[in-house]
Formats: sequence, structure tokens, C-alpha cells
Amino acid sequence: MSAWLVDEGRIGRIIMGFPPKVREDALVACGRHCCICDRFRGLKIELHHIVQVAEGGEDTFDNCIPLCFDCHADMRSYDSAHPKGTKYTPGELRGHRDRWYAKVSGTPALMSNEEQPSIPLATLEQEELFDQGYHLTKGHTLPKGVLRRPLTPPLPCGASQLLCVERIESCGQLQIQSKQFAIRSDDLREAIASAAGCLPDDIEETWSMVVGPPHTHLVVAVLDRQLVVLRIDFDGRSFATVDLMPPFLSPPRYDTRAAATVDILHDGGRQLLLASDGLSGSGLGQTLVSVYRFDGGRLAGIFEDEISFNMHLDLDGGTFIEERSTTFQWGRGYGTAEHPRILAITTHTLGELRSVRAAEYEWNGTVFHSTNHLDDAVAAREEKVQFEAEELRLRESNRHRR
Repeated sequence: MSAWLVDEGRIGRIIMGFPPKVREDALVACGRHCCICDRFRGLKIELHHIVQVAEGGEDTFDNCIPLCFDCHADMRSYDSAHPKGTKYTPGELRGHRDRWYAKVSGTPALMSNEEQPSIPLATLEQEELFDQGYHLTKGHTLPKGVLRRPLTPPLPCGASQLLCVERIESCGQLQIQSKQFAIRSDDLREAIASAAGCLPDDIEETWSMVVGPPHTHLVVAVLDRQLVVLRIDFDGRSFATVDLMPPFLSPPRYDTRAAATVDILHDGGRQLLLASDGLSGSGLGQTLVSVYRFDGGRLAGIFEDEISFNMHLDLDGGTFIEERSTTFQWGRGYGTAEHPRILAITTHTLGELRSVRAAEYEWNGTVFHSTNHLDDAVAAREEKVQFEAEELRLRESNRHRR
């Protein structure tokens, strides 16, 4: 596998692979987004050889596709000797890449009719919704309507007793905390269903919370397994979808959906936290968390990371699980209003190997960013080498047992 890392916004030391010009052109072309899952990944992006060098592939722009860590892991998790799932073909990878490059540049993708992907959205309005990140699979539209009866906010806006999650220890704990914000209102479900063109039973969960400043009543609903955020007007009745930038996408796999409020800026306000299964491939499990705050009438992302990740490995007849789990802390006792910070501690295990790494994020006025990209990248490379060695050891051990 060929890869590269980015440190402190600059091209870092090459592990293997592409010339600097190819790397820079690919970065610009993708806008630092993964060409498979379309997420903005910033520093957490790698370049993958579509055709591996060992198989005759070259270090060229045409043979290069930018991928996030998780989608890159999919490239190596497929075992032809023990096939599970569907392997990416070179043609498919180029199709994903060309589609995303075209979207970033604003030009149509140069693809033949046979290669052009089919998107099951029936109207122009729905195609626009697809660009916003809401994949409503049954032809539903984004909700906008009026409730029969006013919906009361959890507490008067600005009240100091408003619920707030101060740390995340696990996916399960976050889902329990999320239940504090859950509401059940048949009127709300019927109004959303009517506006979205679906049945009330299609609205699987709803949460009610106040975020801001400006203090705003939000409802988060699970529609077509997507987390859709609605803004309730001052009259408590009118509602409409709020734009999330970047979008928060949820895959068809449905294990985790959660919504809560946090105060990671220590300013007495509230930001919206969303959690969902990640856009992982076959054999992978992942949960992501994103935090948004109001910015000019929309919700702007200020933090994103992974709560958990696991991969099932079939190593020559022996089944193992490689896991990563992360705890986050930002509440009282960590960070201040002058210097908001987030502490992330990740535990990574496979077989007899276990590593623990801590990362700190600081607020730069726009987003939370890692305080030491270079050290983080070096530690990640060292950890990768160790876990690849442990995977090899487990594979050899299973061969000897047989």
C-alpha cells in the first residue's frame, strides 16, 4: 500500500509513492476530500495507487486517488483468498475519483454513458438535496411545514439548567445521554411526515434541544436513517431544515444515531453534537461524531472525530477484531473560555498489542485543530508499523496451528 501524510498543512515526509507535483495536484483536485465517502478530511487523508506498483502501476496523477484513513483501510482489508464483500476495481476507483474531482472543479465528469453512476433521485429539487448531503432514499423531500400545536423548547432559551454533555466515554454512553433530549410528539412526527412525503412511522427518532447563540430551538429527526436538523421558529410552530456545512452523512448500516448539546467553547452557549455510524465498507464498524455551531443562519462544523472503529480480520483461519475507541473531554476542568480545548484519548487493540495515544485540539476561532500535527503523524506511522507486525504474527501463529 502506498501512502503519504500531511503535517502542519505541508506535504510531509514520504513513506512511499507519488512525486510532490502529483501529490499537490491531487490534493487541490479533491479539495482534501475523500473520493469514496466525500468527507472533508483535512490532514487525515492519504494517496492510494489505483493499480499497485507491484502490479505495474505508476506514480502518476492518473493512477492516484485521495482517500481518508477508513476508505484506504478498505483497499487492504479485502482478501481474495477469503473474499468478503465486493472489491473495488480500478475502473470504479477512477470513476469515484473523476466524479469528485469534477464536483470540486464545478465541471461535468468526463465519463462514458456506461460509466455514469445512476443516482435514484427523481427531481431536480432532490438532486440539489443530494449535494447538501441528505440522501433521502425513498424520494422524500426535506421537511418544511407548520405544527398544529406549538412545540415548547426544553427550557426557556438561555436558562442555565439546559442539558449539556461534557464528555464522551463510549458510543453506548453517548446514546444514553442522547435519550435525555429525546421527545415523542405525534403532532411533530405527523407534521414532519406530511412535509417530507412519508409516513409518521418513517420518523424513527426525534430530539429537542436549544443551541446558540443566537438561542435557537432545534429538532433532530431520523428520516430515511439520516439525521435531519430542523429549526423551530419563535412561534413554536413553523419549522424548516437547517443547512449543515459540511454535511453529516449517515450510511445504510444503522447501529448508532445520537444527538445532544455540548459547550466545547466554554462561552455559556450550546453547540449541536451529532453521532452516527461511519461510511465504512464491508467488515468494518465505525462511529463518528461532529459538532456544529450557528454561523450566519446555518450550522457550521467545528469539530469531527471518530468514537469507535473495528475491523474483523480473517487471518488464515483465525478470526480477530482490530478495535479503536476514543474518549473525549471538554467540560469543566479541561479548557477555558479563553483557551477552549478538547482532549481525545484513543485505545487501539489487536491480539496481544494495545496502544494508547492522546491528542489535544485547540480552538483557532473557526474550528478545533490538532495542536501538534507532526508528532501525531509520526506516532500514527509508528503505530501502523506495530499493528501490521502484530497482524503478521497472528497470521503466522494460525498457520503453525494448522
